[in-house]
Amino acid sequence: FEYYQNRAAAIAQTEGANALNGAKVASINRMEGELLGTGVAVRKEWISAHVPRTRASHAGLHGTFADEEGLWDLDGVKIPWPGHWSLPAENRVGCLCTVGQVFVRES
Repeated sequence: FEYYQNRAAAIAQTEGANALNGAKVASINRMEGELLGTGVAVRKEWISAHVPRTRASHAGLHGTFADEEGLWDLDGVKIPWPGHWSLPAENRVGCLCTVGQVFVRES
């Protein structure tokens, strides 16, 4: 029974984080469109949890911005947010990373 409880908790945490990060990115993308021509831009930033179980590759992305296509490269997989469903399980299950937004003046 404990195995199934732990598995259910891992699935719920993983899928919840995926949904939350996906919604955050959708919101940031909408903000990008609304800010066009204002002189202000918004960028997506990877934020790692920095807890003992944080994967080194995830911690290595902490503070980095998404590329021009809105993607990060995590161990060779291009993803639009942490915990994305296209990641292999070893980089997805239990991921505590999230997305933040940073406002910058356009030059």
